[in-house]
Amino acid sequence: MADPLLDALPSYDLSIPIFLLIYGLIIATIVVHYSNPHFILVALAAYCTINYFRVATIYFFTFEPPTGLVLLQDPFVSLIAYENSFVKDLFFSGHIATLMVLIYPEPKKIFRYIKLTVTLIVAAMLLVQHIHYTIDILAAPLFSYAAYQLINKMLGK
Repeated sequence: MADPLLDALPSYDLSIPIFLLIYGLIIATIVVHYSNPHFILVALAAYCTINYFRVATIYFFTFEPPTGLVLLQDPFVSLIAYENSFVKDLFFSGHIATLMVLIYPEPKKIFRYIKLTVTLIVAAMLLVQHIHYTIDILAAPLFSYAAYQLINKMLGK
């Protein structure tokens, strides 16, 4: 698949900083919202919905991996749960989608900006590592928003 932005970027392994930012943001969100079960429920339900969306999109849109792909190594999960050997591009980015479902329900403006900044940094690092095509990164917020809205409708909001 032609991707001029991806073609212009060098390819580096940024697995450790990517996962430090992702896990750090998830942990910070839990710490800040531990006493807000509604927030946690919405975020978890939207995350589960995103995974259903990903199963469907992966079934219909499995792309060849981007040129220059450097395998993304989760420093925690890969030690205990799976061997990271699947290299087909996964439409859309689950990493970005996960971070986005932490942004949409965020009631505190400053935290929303911090989360958005971290998400943009992770998106840039995923592109540098050539894990996803640009379209995968750009589609993730849309699927996340759809999941978030669906959960809000189901919860009557």
